[in-house]
Amino acid sequence: MDVKAVRRFAATFVTDTTNPPTPRPRWLRRGRYDLVEVADVILALICFAATNSTLTTTATTAPACWC
Repeated sequence: MDVKAVRRFAATFVTDTTNPPTPRPRWLRRGRYDLVEVADVILALICFAATNSTLTTTATTAPACWC
């Protein structure tokens, strides 16, 4: 491998992962709340509820032992 290419990749990797993200635009923030983070939390709760419901239904209809 080309040592120069490896160093360039390493430099890009290190600088890209350590730089903080840019601040959100004003229209995506309401006071102290970031609307993107709020949407992430709502989506996570919906996914958790759907998974929990599916697993609960499967657990009650499946046999207790898979032996």
